[in-house]
Amino acid sequence: MTDVAAIGQKLLRASAQNDLEQLDSALRGASPDYANGIGQTGLHVASIHGHVEVVKRLLKAGALVSSTNRYGVTPLHYAADSGRIEVARLLIEAGANKRTRASNGKLPVDMIKEDADCAEELQALLGSGSNKLHRAIKGHNLALLRQLLEAGKEDLSAVDSRGRSPFHLAALAAVTSTEDREQFNSSMAALQALVLAAKARGGEDKVRRLCSEDYLDDDGFSPLHVVVHADLVDGAAMLLEAGADPNVQTYPESDSEYRSGQWGRTLADGTKEILSAQSDCSSLHIALGEIGMDNGCIHAAVNAGDVEALALLLRHGADPSAAGKGGWTPLTLAARSGKTSARGGAALAAPGGGRPFTAALGVVNKRAAILRLFGEEA
Repeated sequence: MTDVAAIGQKLLRASAQNDLEQLDSALRGASPDYANGIGQTGLHVASIHGHVEVVKRLLKAGALVSSTNRYGVTPLHYAADSGRIEVARLLIEAGANKRTRASNGKLPVDMIKEDADCAEELQALLGSGSNKLHRAIKGHNLALLRQLLEAGKEDLSAVDSRGRSPFHLAALAAVTSTEDREQFNSSMAALQALVLAAKARGGEDKVRRLCSEDYLDDDGFSPLHVVVHADLVDGAAMLLEAGADPNVQTYPESDSEYRSGQWGRTLADGTKEILSAQSDCSSLHIALGEIGMDNGCIHAAVNAGDVEALALLLRHGADPSAAGKGGWTPLTLAARSGKTSARGGAALAAPGGGRPFTAALGVVNKRAAILRLFGEEA
């Protein structure tokens, strides 16, 4: 056994035995992510045993919070399986992804044992069901939402059974209540209250994480995608100005609901009402036949023909030359879909909006000729 392996084994033993002195010694010579033959790290081991101080020291040393073993299991899976609520909290605070599935398809929440003393707490933490924030938003109860946020006890990253955080629900509530001005204003105020609470707890980094690829719902959408897809520019501006990443990408497992030209309205009792494309919300429905794997919000804005949303995304750093599904860039999508207005083309090709569009870029996207529509030479 090499010296590195020997020190690594020492780290794993210390993690299992809650031996902080030996752990500190091992960390001076081994990576905090040293793993055994099946990919178990010290963080996995400490999470199984519930050794809180070991977890803290490993995280401080830079251990990967969502490292997976050979079976795709993360430390958070083990914390849930072993009923280690304090460890689970630490891992989530450090950025552990609650939506990571093991090789058998199970989420951390699926590992909770019903007879565990902290089963209910773990379920609330890991998002098997709605928490109080979710219920306040679904019930359009802005006063209760603000009261809960001020108390600071509810997890802003908690997700419901469809992977939706309070940010998703507030965005959806705003999108689906445009016909009711009072509910729309309440929903926008709810989204703003969540943004302010997130910034108070962790600044722009907190908002950015809650709107990132780590928090896509079961359809593969971030809160920013929800408002951009729906042409809700005020909502998009609010999230972008608070720190949301304009280049966050989506990977919907099934986009049939969106492609059919429908949008769901979540009612106060938690049921879902479908709005037809013929309603006043028709402008919210984007044909997502071209939106899917690896597309960003900028692709959605282009397909919607929404110059205002497009300009907003570009101002906040969205990449106008980002390749999406099939390698199509936003510029190519604009020409391909017939949305080649002078304003749209100018927005995409504007100085400071990203890398310049060249014939080479057009060739990559199989449509060099369309660049001429925007005054480019092929």
